[in-house]
Amino acid sequence: MDPTRRITSSVPAVSPSHYRIQPRKKKLYTLVESCQRALIKMMPELSNAYIGSVPYRLLSAVLQLMSQKQLESFENHNPHFMYDTDILWQKFTKEYTTSVSPSSSRNTTTADLNHPISFRTLVQTQQRGEQERRNILLDKIKKRKREEEARAGERKLAFIEPSKMSTKEQIKYGFKMDAEKQKKVLERRKTDDAAKRTAAALNGPIRNLSAVRDAANKSTR
Repeated sequence: MDPTRRITSSVPAVSPSHYRIQPRKKKLYTLVESCQRALIKMMPELSNAYIGSVPYRLLSAVLQLMSQKQLESFENHNPHFMYDTDILWQKFTKEYTTSVSPSSSRNTTTADLNHPISFRTLVQTQQRGEQERRNILLDKIKKRKREEEARAGERKLAFIEPSKMSTKEQIKYGFKMDAEKQKKVLERRKTDDAAKRTAAALNGPIRNLSAVRDAANKSTR
């Protein structure tokens, strides 16, 4: 028996309709859902547009997806929605460290005693507090950096010998030397150089630099 024929006969027959791609079942959206899906795609343009007298219930699904800046811009262009959109600011209070309930927080002025603070005002207050704390922290970091730089400059000046510095370096590091003192330093440096040359001429080590210096002074006179 032919082995090729045996293998072919063992494979079951499959109908071509088995490999046919089945069409997906499409969801039929209502008119309101279709409008909401279109508005979600146009959310950046919606935040900077005047809506008019559109009911809030039709826009609530779109407004809930807006960021803080988009919602604030939308309220600036449509102030008649501010009463309805105030509850949407509640989710932004979790982004800040301060947690205060708007129902328990009231302003101290007499005109606002009957109106509890809104979530919008609470978020804005928390945002200002976070900015103030951030500015204070940055000021402390800058102050500490200036103090460290000043201490580093003091440590650097402690190991600098003014007599071996040039005039530009003395001015740079804040050393002030008058002409008379500078003249003495130069004379002493010349004397030390003469003493070293004398010791080198004698082919001996410099054991007493002051004695050699005196001898050099006598020889120069």
